[in-house]
Amino acid sequence: MDLDVMRVKDSILMLVGDGISESEMAFRFILFIGGSIVSIFLVDMLLRKILGVEKKKSVKDSHFNDLHKKWDEIVSTGSGIAVLILTLIIIGLDFTVNEYLFILIAIITIIPILVQVGFEKKYAKNPNEYLLTILGMAITVVIMGTLLFILSPGF
Repeated sequence: MDLDVMRVKDSILMLVGDGISESEMAFRFILFIGGSIVSIFLVDMLLRKILGVEKKKSVKDSHFNDLHKKWDEIVSTGSGIAVLILTLIIIGLDFTVNEYLFILIAIITIIPILVQVGFEKKYAKNPNEYLLTILGMAITVVIMGTLLFILSPGF
């Protein structure tokens, strides 16, 4: 699939493919969502056992100090707004989706994870916490990409 010549409106037809019924697409979508959730949960559980990292009790435990909380809020909010604006521009103006725009959105999405990894490496009691985050995200991308490739007839 060449992203240089792909427009947003045309990309949906490419993903769905010709001759695919709505019920089959709905079934594939449910398989994608269900498979993603189950496999990400299992990978997280397996990585936690291998690396010896305990699960945090609540979301409040995810910040190590006030500086971490402040940076997490700033970076997460900023990247969320940036991705939303880029998405609205792409859809509203019917921009051509190219590799550079795709890479820009991917980088903006990764920035909050890098902030989390940096604070985990510096302040976490367990030295393997940042490894859990990095490996978990990498494996999640691979799993979701694989499921999308398998379940989307247009790829």
